Amino acid sequence: MLNALAAIGPAAKAAVPALIMVFETREKAVTRKCAATLGKIAQDKDSVKQLILALNHENNLIRIGAAMSLGEVGPVAKSAYRQLLIHAQGDDDPQVRNVASGALAKVMAKP
Repeated sequence: MLNALAAIGPAAKAAVPALIMVFETREKAVTRKCAATLGKIAQDKDSVKQLILALNHENNLIRIGAAMSLGEVGPVAKSAYRQLLIHAQGDDDPQVRNVASGALAKVMAKP
């Protein structure tokens, strides 16, 4: 399913909320694949906004996945800079801080 959504690209943006909830799984391979898929389909402001909101979810797995996804989206997600910085510097979970730091570099990269 994730491969099919990735192949569809931005036209599959209706799947963004459901894919964000997939991050609750504890399987790292699934999280990585889901983040890569979101990176291909979350190329519009509304999808990026949903990922930014997910950065503030109480579940650290969802925060990790959201940060990973924003990094995969890249410079299109520059509006996430402030929230990624907040989580890179101050999230309670060290893994969220680490992933958010990496995502910051990707989001601020030159297209």
